[in-house]
Amino acid sequence: MVSGIIGVPLGSIAAQKLRVRNPRADPLICAFGLLASTPLMFAAAIMAQYNTSACFVLIFFAELFLNLNWSIVADILLVRKLFCLVESILLARKHILIDILFDNFLEI
Repeated sequence: MVSGIIGVPLGSIAAQKLRVRNPRADPLICAFGLLASTPLMFAAAIMAQYNTSACFVLIFFAELFLNLNWSIVADILLVRKLFCLVESILLARKHILIDILFDNFLEI
């Protein structure tokens, strides 16, 4: 959840800053996020049997890199507007609420 709160605005800010230099910055940031998260998830799966704390740290950074895509993908798919970051945050909030409700449902 914290990785989403950090990753979504970080992706939006990175896209805005890099779009000045490179007009194709959006797909490059998305590709970087996906390529960076893949080895971290693999390492977390391997590390799970040896060190739980390291596993959670790796999962946090992998999800952080995955969450870089949220605001950018919303910006690519939707019409480019100033409220794209707000749209992706609302989408992330909806998924967070669904995760919380689903976890509570499983405990019943």
